[in-house]
Amino acid sequence: MLLIWERMNKIDETNKWFINVGQQHDAACHLFCFHHAGGGASFFYKWQQYLPASVNVYAVQLPGRETRHNEPFMTNILRIAEVIAGHLITLQKPTFFFGHSLGALLAYEASRIMVNSNNGPQKLFLSAHRSPQYAFKHNQLFTMEDSKFIQEISKVYEGLDERIQSEPMLIELLLPRIKADIQLYNQYKFNALSPLDIPITVFGGDSDHSVSQEELVGWEEQTSACFNYNYFEGGHFYITTHYIKILEIISNEILVALENISVDS
Repeated sequence: MLLIWERMNKIDETNKWFINVGQQHDAACHLFCFHHAGGGASFFYKWQQYLPASVNVYAVQLPGRETRHNEPFMTNILRIAEVIAGHLITLQKPTFFFGHSLGALLAYEASRIMVNSNNGPQKLFLSAHRSPQYAFKHNQLFTMEDSKFIQEISKVYEGLDERIQSEPMLIELLLPRIKADIQLYNQYKFNALSPLDIPITVFGGDSDHSVSQEELVGWEEQTSACFNYNYFEGGHFYITTHYIKILEIISNEILVALENISVDS
């Protein structure tokens, strides 16, 4: 059976980092989507159909998963952000970033690098992750035996244990990714700088045990531009239930931003 991620289109044959979900080559802008810990680009494979043709969706694909499953995991968030920013910094069309959970932090750090080169994204859409000025709870979860690791991680990320334990193949595929991504957090240190001059829109679930409402709203401190906040019913993966509404919000905000760019030019 052809896997979902094998049906998706790479940005080009030489770049493994980005999967072009919808092949909207004449689109006015790009939306780059950063997946959660343990995830991959296929998480976003449906998104293009709910966005206007003016938006070309790319899903970021980190090493060690799906189309890149034979590559070693990277162990430093800032290094990953540098590589991603290096690929995107010369793009001519307006770009927008969406990140869920770990992906939100990666999108933010890549944006900070790109802004320093005067070619940052037009807007950040960040989901289910605390603002980086809040202390990270470093731990050694990634060193645990598998069954104990699943039990502990499920206390924070609701429903993960059911999804994994019911499918032995998922255990083999997902656990190494999740452990590697938990280890990324242990390597991360936030370097406080001036707020970004980029609008930020935040999304969260009202029963997400991994992040409080205060920590989500704290993203407002990381922007000197406008800030919007959206709360939905659900836990850490509330996005799987509400993604159509989320994409409606993203679509509307991107179209407004594109209109403002057109007026300014």
